[in-house]
Amino acid sequence: MALKIAPKKQVTEDPRHTQAVQSYESGLRALQEHKFEKAKGHLQKALSGPNKSLVDRAQVHILTCDKHMEKPTLQFKTTEEHYDYAVSLINVGDYVTAREHLDKLLKQNPKAEYVLYGLAALHCLTGHVEESQDAQRGGSGETRAALPGAQ
Repeated sequence: MALKIAPKKQVTEDPRHTQAVQSYESGLRALQEHKFEKAKGHLQKALSGPNKSLVDRAQVHILTCDKHMEKPTLQFKTTEEHYDYAVSLINVGDYVTAREHLDKLLKQNPKAEYVLYGLAALHCLTGHVEESQDAQRGGSGETRAALPGAQ
């Protein structure tokens, strides 16, 4: 008696599952590259897949992306502490953010000579000599005399 071999059935994968896995993998690659917005977009696409465990993992990674994309809120106890933070930004070369903080400090306390000095120093470092001199004129003679290039 001969054995009858049944033809193998073609297993067709659900296209939604395939798409969800591809989106999940793309999201993980972007997450590893610290491209959190891109990763979140891919992972959100994976949420529409039929596989519950994949959806759960994607949700965890989305929370990770959200956490990394949050901008920390900075709260300073004193004006001097805020100024020190701005100077530390200058020291690491983040001139744009340092300028934003120094401008904010100047609005809070327009007569703070140390803020004017910080702005003048920042302008010098970024090659804006004219603005540096304007910032120097805003301070007292003592502050202006302490600045490099002061007359």
